[in-house]
This record gives sequence, structure tokens and C-alpha cells, in this order.
Amino acid sequence: MTFSDEELMVMFAAGTMAAFDMLYERYRHRLFRFARSCLISVSAAEDAVQDVFMRVIRSATQYRPGYSFKSWVFQIAANCIRDIGRVERKMICRNSHNDTSGLEIDDRSFHVRRIVAANELDQYLKVLEPDERMLLILREYEGLKTETLADITGTSPGNIRVRLHRIRQKLAAGRSAVDREGEI
Repeated sequence: MTFSDEELMVMFAAGTMAAFDMLYERYRHRLFRFARSCLISVSAAEDAVQDVFMRVIRSATQYRPGYSFKSWVFQIAANCIRDIGRVERKMICRNSHNDTSGLEIDDRSFHVRRIVAANELDQYLKVLEPDERMLLILREYEGLKTETLADITGTSPGNIRVRLHRIRQKLAAGRSAVDREGEI
């Protein structure tokens, strides 16, 4: 028998550890991909995923049955990624004047395949702010609906549509600029 995410979360909140294990298996790769797309280092993305599941465990009794588990877990992930991203950026700023050989930096981590080829994507996404990248990745790669994104960000669906439109315009302008640089 296959349980929905929501049923598994209710079961876990009631004390069934096997339900948590199933949720973990369903979401760990997706959450890692999302975190990896938004953060600079692999270890920061791994930390974010671990953080997400720790928050799920601590907040299990606060989960509202009937609310989309996917929306809930990606909202937790977005908050974790923002927190870790702030620390990452501070660390990079501090280390930018020092030796950075200990930092694991790889900007080839974005996965919005429908926009540009994977090997070119990092060049184009550099024009976006971290929150813009996060929103675009959740929409284009994870396939989350506008209403779900509105829940995650605490804004209206209309605001999400406008933001995504502006992000796509910004991305297209950045792509044009990168393409022109390649012609020189």
C-alpha cells in the first residue's frame, strides 16, 4: 500500500518512525538538488538537507493535516537555505581577502534545464539574486505551482507570477549579455 506524503507525516507525528523513513527517501534527493542549486558548496547543501529533516522531526506535531507536505517541507528548506546562504556569503566575504583554498566552491550547480543547457546555466544565473534563483528553481525544476510558491514565500499568487515574469526577463537579459560576450 502506498501512502501519500500527508498520510505519512500524520503517521510520523503519531510516532511511526517508518513513516519518517519513507518521507526521507522520497524527499532527500529533491531537497539536496534544491539546496545545491541555491548554495555554493556541496557541504552547505548537505547541511541544509540535514537541517530540514531535523526541523521536520522537531515540528512534526505542528504539521497541519490537509496542508500539502511538499509545500511545508520546501518552505522549511527555503528557510534553511536562506540561513545557511547568509553564513556562506559572510564566510566568502571574510575569506576573499585571505586564502580561499579551503573553500569548496562550485557554481555549476544550477539545474533549470528548460531555460538553457546545463553546462551554460551557471553563467546565466549569476545575474539573479539568491531568492530569485530559489523561486525560479522551485517553479521550473521542482514544478511547484504558483499557489504553492505563494504559500512558501508568504505572498499572493499574483505577486509570484509578477516576480517570475521579472526573473525570466532578467535571466533572458543576462543570457543575451553572456551570448554577446561569447561573440567577441
